[in-house]
Amino acid sequence: MKKSWDERARDCLAQGCLTYSKRSDQFIKGIAPTHVISEGDKPYELKCNDGKTYIDFIGGLGSNILSSNNNYSLPSVREVELAEMIKGRIPCIDKLRFLKTGSEACQAAVRIARTSNPCDPRAGSSGIGIGYHGWHN
Repeated sequence: MKKSWDERARDCLAQGCLTYSKRSDQFIKGIAPTHVISEGDKPYELKCNDGKTYIDFIGGLGSNILSSNNNYSLPSVREVELAEMIKGRIPCIDKLRFLKTGSEACQAAVRIARTSNPCDPRAGSSGIGIGYHGWHN
């Protein structure tokens, strides 16, 4: 049986997406689409994995003056395809996450290391996803 985009994303990306607000569990399962296939014919139109075209009323993660330009409120299938390609070429990778800067990557590495050390008193609250205002410490 062919896997859904959401199942494929969960197989290769940590938490199944790159941004917490785009996680499929933030939307109504079976009703809302999980991934954007491409932009529609008009600004803010999204062609999604369920075969329908939607207007992105959520508006993505930033200002969209001219076009959404991959700033959707849903993850893109391109993220999943790239993660699958990288996993296929580097077999020791279980799941991955793309980050915006080297600083974020270093902070993530430190937090992952802390969670694996039970003697670290910060281990319980140092997970990567402790909230928007708690990412940097």
